[in-house]
Amino acid sequence: MEVDDLGVVTEAHVLLHRAGMLRETTGNASVLFAWERIGGSALNAADRVWARAMAEQARALDVPLRAQFIVHARGGRQLHPDDYL
Repeated sequence: MEVDDLGVVTEAHVLLHRAGMLRETTGNASVLFAWERIGGSALNAADRVWARAMAEQARALDVPLRAQFIVHARGGRQLHPDDYL
């Protein structure tokens, strides 16, 4: 995708860039993401791809990513690097 201030970048890049800006503006130490979706707690390929992309962009942009979660029909599940790397 093309973004005026970033050029041609991935959606993960845009999201992490913006989250990093918000973190700095608010003085918070880190960010976390909760991905809400329909379904159960089992991870699917799309979950893994998205979580991996977010972790990679967090490292590339030096944005402290504390955690990622899947929020599903029966509750929530924290994603760990072993789940998506």
